[in-house]
Amino acid sequence: MIVMEGDSICGGLTVIGTLADGVGTPALGTLLEVAEPTGERLALTVLGPDALPGSKEVAEFLATAGPLVHVHHPGLLDVALVDREEDSCVVGMRLAGSAR
Repeated sequence: MIVMEGDSICGGLTVIGTLADGVGTPALGTLLEVAEPTGERLALTVLGPDALPGSKEVAEFLATAGPLVHVHHPGLLDVALVDREEDSCVVGMRLAGSAR
Protein backbone atom coordinates (compact mmCIF):
# COMPACT_ATOMS: atom_id res chain seq x y z
CA MET A 1 0.00 0.00 0.00
CA ILE A 2 1.47 3.33 -1.06
CA VAL A 3 0.44 6.49 0.75
CA MET A 4 1.59 10.04 0.18
CA GLU A 5 1.56 13.19 2.28
CA GLY A 6 -1.97 14.59 2.37
CA ASP A 7 -3.65 11.25 1.63
CA SER A 8 -6.61 10.13 3.73
CA ILE A 9 -6.38 6.69 5.33
CA CYS A 10 -8.57 4.65 7.68
CA GLY A 11 -11.65 6.80 7.36
CA GLY A 12 -10.35 10.26 8.10
CA LEU A 13 -6.70 10.15 9.18
CA THR A 14 -4.53 12.54 7.16
CA VAL A 15 -0.97 11.52 6.35
CA ILE A 16 1.46 14.23 7.46
CA GLY A 17 4.63 12.39 6.41
CA THR A 18 7.07 9.78 7.68
CA LEU A 19 8.62 9.92 11.11
CA ALA A 20 12.36 10.50 11.43
CA ASP A 21 14.78 7.60 11.34
CA GLY A 22 15.39 6.17 14.78
CA VAL A 23 11.75 6.49 15.82
CA GLY A 24 10.23 3.07 16.41
CA THR A 25 11.89 -0.23 15.62
CA PRO A 26 12.79 -1.92 12.33
CA ALA A 27 10.12 -4.55 13.04
CA LEU A 28 7.47 -1.86 12.64
CA GLY A 29 8.74 -0.81 9.22
CA THR A 30 8.22 2.76 8.11
CA LEU A 31 6.21 4.79 10.59
CA LEU A 32 3.86 7.39 9.19
CA GLU A 33 2.81 10.46 11.11
CA VAL A 34 -0.92 10.98 10.72
CA ALA A 35 -3.45 13.40 12.19
CA GLU A 36 -6.97 12.57 13.29
CA PRO A 37 -9.75 15.08 12.54
CA THR A 38 -9.46 16.14 16.21
CA GLY A 39 -5.81 17.08 15.67
CA GLU A 40 -4.43 14.15 17.67
CA ARG A 41 -1.23 12.87 16.11
CA LEU A 42 -0.46 9.17 15.72
CA ALA A 43 2.47 7.10 14.57
CA LEU A 44 0.97 4.64 12.12
CA THR A 45 2.54 1.42 10.92
CA VAL A 46 1.15 -0.55 8.00
CA LEU A 47 1.41 -4.33 7.97
CA GLY A 48 0.94 -5.45 4.40
CA PRO A 49 0.53 -8.80 2.67
CA ASP A 50 4.20 -9.66 3.22
CA ALA A 51 3.57 -9.68 7.01
CA LEU A 52 -0.04 -10.93 6.91
CA PRO A 53 -0.37 -12.95 3.68
CA GLY A 54 -3.93 -14.25 4.00
CA SER A 55 -7.36 -13.46 5.37
CA LYS A 56 -6.84 -15.93 8.23
CA GLU A 57 -3.67 -14.12 9.35
CA VAL A 58 -5.36 -10.72 9.03
CA ALA A 59 -8.35 -11.89 11.12
CA GLU A 60 -6.06 -13.36 13.79
CA PHE A 61 -3.99 -10.18 13.92
CA LEU A 62 -7.04 -7.94 14.27
CA ALA A 63 -8.55 -10.18 16.98
CA THR A 64 -5.29 -10.25 18.93
CA ALA A 65 -4.16 -6.64 18.51
CA GLY A 66 -7.59 -4.98 18.75
CA PRO A 67 -7.85 -5.25 22.56
CA LEU A 68 -4.56 -3.32 22.94
CA VAL A 69 -6.56 -0.14 22.31
CA HIS A 70 -7.97 -0.55 25.82
CA VAL A 71 -4.59 -0.99 27.58
CA HIS A 72 -3.20 2.17 29.17
CA HIS A 73 0.01 1.99 31.18
CA PRO A 74 2.56 4.74 31.84
CA GLY A 75 5.44 2.50 30.68
CA LEU A 76 3.80 1.56 27.37
CA LEU A 77 3.00 3.42 24.21
CA ASP A 78 -0.77 3.84 23.86
CA VAL A 79 -2.24 1.96 20.93
CA ALA A 80 -5.01 4.21 19.64
CA LEU A 81 -6.08 2.37 16.50
CA VAL A 82 -6.10 -1.14 15.07
CA ASP A 83 -7.84 -1.24 11.71
CA ARG A 84 -7.80 -2.63 8.21
CA GLU A 85 -7.13 -0.58 5.08
CA GLU A 86 -7.40 -2.39 1.75
CA ASP A 87 -5.27 -5.55 2.06
CA SER A 88 -3.22 -4.22 4.98
CA CYS A 89 -3.61 -3.85 8.72
CA VAL A 90 -2.68 -0.62 10.45
CA VAL A 91 -1.71 0.09 14.02
CA GLY A 92 -1.72 3.67 15.30
CA MET A 93 0.13 4.71 18.46
CA ARG A 94 -0.30 8.06 20.17
CA LEU A 95 2.69 10.32 19.80
CA ALA A 96 4.12 11.96 22.92
CA GLY A 97 2.18 15.08 23.84
CA SER A 98 -0.91 14.03 21.93
CA ALA A 99 -4.16 14.03 23.93
CA ARG A 100 -5.94 10.81 24.88
